[in-house]
Amino acid sequence: MQPDNFMDFFRGSEGYPSLQTDRELFPIGTLYKYVSHSLLNGMINSTPPIISAFMMGRYTDLYEILDTDLKIRDSRGSFATSQVPNRTTKKQLYDLIVNQGRYPSNPELSCFDDDILCLEHNPASNLFWFYWFDQDVSDCCIGRFQTEVDSAVVRQMFDDFVLNHPISRYHKPLPLPIEFFNGWCKF
Repeated sequence: MQPDNFMDFFRGSEGYPSLQTDRELFPIGTLYKYVSHSLLNGMINSTPPIISAFMMGRYTDLYEILDTDLKIRDSRGSFATSQVPNRTTKKQLYDLIVNQGRYPSNPELSCFDDDILCLEHNPASNLFWFYWFDQDVSDCCIGRFQTEVDSAVVRQMFDDFVLNHPISRYHKPLPLPIEFFNGWCKF
């Protein structure tokens, strides 16, 4: 049965996951809130591929100068990297990555100084993972769910959830290409 909105895929939410040996670390249908980004860092690199991702506009506007030490691939797309120039705005960095396809080899998801939301999908089991990397790094979210709802519908529900979320104050959420998430991702 298809829920009314994306967050209805989760039956409930909890604080930080318990490491009790008598239960799964991430029970299907549970969303964990207020967890550290380090927990998400460990999981995002060992779960299925990302099918949708967005950068929010919660903390910074598009023209804010970023302090980043991100290295990106050169303009020919090879694995040679170059340093992102100092005094780069959020929009300039987004344009380098999205419009010019200059993806980092091992992305620092915090490079935009804002929240990043991701949806992953394993088609074999129809298991989905949801990640919300919060820029203040202490109240991130992670959860997984399994559904018979078609993955294209789930993705559209996720996209609608993100695009209509009121938390983006400075600009509308911007999609990130899945190619951005190559290599070892961390926030």
